[in-house]
Amino acid sequence: MQEPGVKNYDIYVMLSRTHSKFGQAIQRITRDTYSHASIAFDADFKYLFGMGRHYHRVPVVAGLIREYPERFTLKKYDYVEVIIYRIPVTKEQYMLGARRVREIIRDSEGYLYNLYSTLTFPIFHGLETYKSYTCSELVVYLLELMGVELPTNREAFRYTPQQMEELMSGFEVVHKGNLLDYVHDAPPRETAFFRSVHMIRDSLDTVYVLTELIRRRRRMVHPGWAACCRRWGNIKGQKHSAK
Repeated sequence: MQEPGVKNYDIYVMLSRTHSKFGQAIQRITRDTYSHASIAFDADFKYLFGMGRHYHRVPVVAGLIREYPERFTLKKYDYVEVIIYRIPVTKEQYMLGARRVREIIRDSEGYLYNLYSTLTFPIFHGLETYKSYTCSELVVYLLELMGVELPTNREAFRYTPQQMEELMSGFEVVHKGNLLDYVHDAPPRETAFFRSVHMIRDSLDTVYVLTELIRRRRRMVHPGWAACCRRWGNIKGQKHSAK
């Protein structure tokens, strides 16, 4: 029984069937019901987070973002299939997760979407990449960081959104069906998400992300790679200063 004046702390995990072309491609290949995972720190989903694209028409440029209904409906769909789980946590666990989300968002290097892990999942069953997460990888990572007990025997990057349904089976389902039936009172948000394509800038950003992900993956495979790069940069800097 809850003591008077003691606040309940809950977090929420949402698995969804997205309408983006990338999400639909995943669903056709895997035949999975769900293609995206998100985590929320309130029941109203005002603080819903996930790994997703920053702009609707630029799928590769993605990272940890704050999500809201319009990102799922794309302003044209009236049904988004979801399942939402409630996970009770302590105040300390809640604050730890919220703090880690803020740290990731403010990180100077910037966390990226672990695209190559998703694209090669049928072959390699997940690739761990430095400062990069898939949507399900982020959620599993945060749950484990907060000390939530999960029936897991593998690393966070080895989960797909669909596989998380079994991982969440021990928690209460608070909603299953249309996302808009759960957050029907959510107001629309002004955002750059639906902006038009800036061909040159978006192309350059896409090339940067693709090459940066290769560099970050290489850093995980060869831990000495980053140190070598730093030493090489220092040598070049010393030579430049000596001229």
